[in-house]
Amino acid sequence: MKIHITKQILIKFFFSICLIAIGLRADAQITSAAPYCTPAHIGCANGDIGSITFNTMSVTDACGGGATSFLYWNVGANRTTTVAPGSTHNFTISVGPLGPYAGIIISVWIDYNKNNVFEAAEWYQPSTNLSTGSVTIPITIPTTATLGLTRMRVRTRGAGNPNGAGDACVTMGSGEARDFDITIGFGGGSGPVLPPIANFYPSQTSMATPPVDTVWINSPYELVSTSTNTSRSFWDLPGENPLLPGYARSNVAWTSQQYIDTAKYDQKFKYTYARRGFWPVRLLAVNNMKRDSLRDSVVKYIWVDTPGTTPKPNFFAARRKIGIGD
Repeated sequence: MKIHITKQILIKFFFSICLIAIGLRADAQITSAAPYCTPAHIGCANGDIGSITFNTMSVTDACGGGATSFLYWNVGANRTTTVAPGSTHNFTISVGPLGPYAGIIISVWIDYNKNNVFEAAEWYQPSTNLSTGSVTIPITIPTTATLGLTRMRVRTRGAGNPNGAGDACVTMGSGEARDFDITIGFGGGSGPVLPPIANFYPSQTSMATPPVDTVWINSPYELVSTSTNTSRSFWDLPGENPLLPGYARSNVAWTSQQYIDTAKYDQKFKYTYARRGFWPVRLLAVNNMKRDSLRDSVVKYIWVDTPGTTPKPNFFAARRKIGIGD
C-alpha cells in the first residue's frame, strides 16, 4: 500500500511535535539552565536541600539518593511566585541529607536586572552552617528591580567549603542547585498589589486657575483623602508655620519629610485656616506593607476665603403662640 504524504500533513505533524515539546517543557524538571550558566555538583546526599519556601512558593526537594544535583524547576503554582518591588518576603530553607558534612552553607541569587547573570549585588547567604531544622531570612525586592519574569537560584554545599557571592556557576563537590522562575510585578499572592495614587478633596493642582471649591476662614474644614490602593494617609500643611495649638509635626522614619499627627494615619484631616489665599497641602498615601510599603505623595492647593455674606442668627416657628402642654 502506498502512502501519499502531502505538504499539509507534514506541517500538521511538525506542529504537533512542537506542541508536545512545549508541553513537556512546561511539565518537566529541566536540567539545562540556559540562558544562565548551568552549575555542577558531584553527586547527591551530601550537603543537600530539604525544602524551600519563598512568598507563595513551596518546594520539597529530593536530591538525596542519587537524583539530579541541578534542576530548573519551572513547574506548577507552588514552584513560582510573584513579588512586588519594595516588598519583603521570608525565604526559608531546611537541611536535607548531610552525608559526611556537619551542616550546609547556602547561597541565594535573584536576577533583579534580568541580564541572565547572577551578580554579587543580587546575592543572599541564609546560613554558613545549617545542621538541623531550617533557617529564615527576609528578602526585600529592590524598588529598582526590572519588572517581569526572572530567575532565582539556590545552591547548597557542605559547610566549610566556599559558596559565596561569586559562586553561582562554579563546580562543587557537594550539595545541589535549584533554579526557579519568579515574577517581579504588582500582582500575585492573594490579589493584585498596586501602587498607591495620592489624591484628596477639595483641591486643585495649580494656583494659576480660578478657585473651584472654597474653604471658609475660621471655619473648621475636613480634607478627605480620595487616594486609591492605600490604607494609611499622612498630611502636612507646608504653608502653616507655626501650626495651630493641638497640631504637631513629627518625622516619618522612612521618608525625608515631616507630617502632622503621624500616629493617626487618618483618611480625613480637619484644620481651621485663619488667613485668606491659596494654601498648599501635602498628602502621603501608603499601602499596608509598613516599612517596605509602596507609597505616593502629592502637593495640591486649597482656596481659603471670607464668606460673601455675614450670617445672621434667626429661626422660624410654625406657630405664633404655643400654649402650655403643647
